[in-house]
Amino acid sequence: RTYAVQRTVTVPGRYHGKLIGRHGAVKQEIEEQTGASLSIPPRDSDSDQVTVEADNQKALNDALRRVEVICDLDFGIADTKGEALRKQARVAGDRRAELSKQSQEAYHNGDGAEAKELSDMAKAEASKMDELNAKAAEAIFEEKNVGRGDMEMDLHGLYVQEALDKVDERLKLLSRKNANGVLRIITGQGHHSDDHVAKIRPALVKQLVDQRMKVDQDSDPGALLVTLGTGVPAVSGVAPTDEEPKGLF
Repeated sequence: RTYAVQRTVTVPGRYHGKLIGRHGAVKQEIEEQTGASLSIPPRDSDSDQVTVEADNQKALNDALRRVEVICDLDFGIADTKGEALRKQARVAGDRRAELSKQSQEAYHNGDGAEAKELSDMAKAEASKMDELNAKAAEAIFEEKNVGRGDMEMDLHGLYVQEALDKVDERLKLLSRKNANGVLRIITGQGHHSDDHVAKIRPALVKQLVDQRMKVDQDSDPGALLVTLGTGVPAVSGVAPTDEEPKGLF
């Protein structure tokens, strides 16, 4: 197959196994979620060149960013709007932490007025951080879900509570539509988390189970499959029978 764009990057051999994953799971997840193709040198090769190919620049950059995160590398890829907002939020968070520390030091030194002023500044940075994170979550979710219908959603790049809120919003939307079918929620397997331990997936499973949703955790390693209504998409113009549930619950 011929792709429209490609880029070859240097990835030290010590990262190749991590990038491939057990039984190729990590590589497969990257390819499925971005639409790009990764060519990684075989185990007995001395090459450290990894080639990424895709049908468009966005898919290529998405795949390269995932390689960056997994291998702790920097290929100099321009930030998306969501990533830029997330970085701004982190800066505000760091500033809040520093101001809070300075406020506590001023208080312990007996300067109550300085401590109060610094505390107020820290609170302002905290509000700024929250606002930027909210904007980042919206932008990231939109970027990751371009072209996806109501029955599929990708939660990559979201913090846990942001992901839970997005799923809750989607379930309410589908409930209002009396949706039937399977909602595929892409959570990943934790490969992109700081400690490579899934955080969104277990929290989401708990939320869905608490809501008494029918969740398939096993069929798709990188996603949760939630059965809505009868589990079978309704045929246009044909109403469900009396025996079929008409909503999500």
